[in-house]
Amino acid sequence: MKRISGFLGMFLLLTPITVLAQTKAMPWLTLLLDQNVSCTVELRVEVPGGTDALGGSVFVAGDISELGGWAAAGVGLIRVDATHWSASVELPCGTAFEYKYTRGSWATVEKGASGEEIANRANRASTDPTVIDDVVESWADQW
Repeated sequence: MKRISGFLGMFLLLTPITVLAQTKAMPWLTLLLDQNVSCTVELRVEVPGGTDALGGSVFVAGDISELGGWAAAGVGLIRVDATHWSASVELPCGTAFEYKYTRGSWATVEKGASGEEIANRANRASTDPTVIDDVVESWADQW
């Protein structure tokens, strides 16, 4: 058996992989081949009833610059209705990130159902689009 090497060998090896990555059959493969692919991440959150009465807006604060680098008012969400807010951000596909929801300050950060601290949320921009549905149980200033 003759071994194929050099440019021709790489071409024959990568061509089937590239074709697969460009089909819907294996979209994740594109991430391995092209590190500059951008994914739209849509964050959709349900907030407690009465959030409007507390005033202000809803924000997401996260560990990457596209989410504000942990600034409490990192990225403003758009009000959909009294209990639903959303935002879309562009991230490099494959990017892992942590985040929390706030009402603009750490004194109004999300909490658990009984006012307890909760862990940072974690997710990954894995497909385009990546849709994330979250629920905020309560706010720090409600306790």
